[in-house]
Amino acid sequence: MTTLRDHLESLRAQVELVEAGEMSLIQELGRALARADDALLDEVRRLASVHEHRRRLLVSELTSLAVRLGQLPAPLEPASSIEPPPMEHRYATRDADGNVQRLVRTGIN
Repeated sequence: MTTLRDHLESLRAQVELVEAGEMSLIQELGRALARADDALLDEVRRLASVHEHRRRLLVSELTSLAVRLGQLPAPLEPASSIEPPPMEHRYATRDADGNVQRLVRTGIN
């Protein structure tokens, strides 16, 4: 018959085996997390580089536009204010019975 001591030794061996397996899994998880961190860092660096490149292109385009705006030719004639022609109002006068008497035109300046 096995003694209690033998059972305890058997259980301790099983725990050590499980511990070794768990430790291996934890180490593999650490390595996987490190790889994921490195991949994320590489992607952030790539995106930052793409952003910087686009920003440089935009600044270049804006600078070019500013230069072109400064080189617009001067207008040939100074712009003069355009005054609308005088407005003409027409209205009819009526007599006491409501009949139209005449059409009156007035110019408003």
